[in-house]
Amino acid sequence: MAHKKHKETPVEAPPASTLPIWAWWLLFLLPLIASEYMFSVGGRGWSMIVFPLAWIGFWYTTMDRAGWPILPARWREKLIHPTDEEEGGPS
Repeated sequence: MAHKKHKETPVEAPPASTLPIWAWWLLFLLPLIASEYMFSVGGRGWSMIVFPLAWIGFWYTTMDRAGWPILPARWREKLIHPTDEEEGGPS
């Protein structure tokens, strides 16, 4: 019985972001710094620990689902289509 070969459809990388990388860093860090300041003034020590973990998790999930649009195309290609050598597969 002959096996049919599945055609692999190439997955296109999402378009690059129009924002420079420093703007993404500001969007990530400014709310984090402001919230840490508010938690320290309000005496919320537990929130100072938990919120940064949730904030980092939120951004990681958002960027992962969006295909890492803030990264240059060559880095995104490595994330989306890793080679066998990078995965530790057979060579």
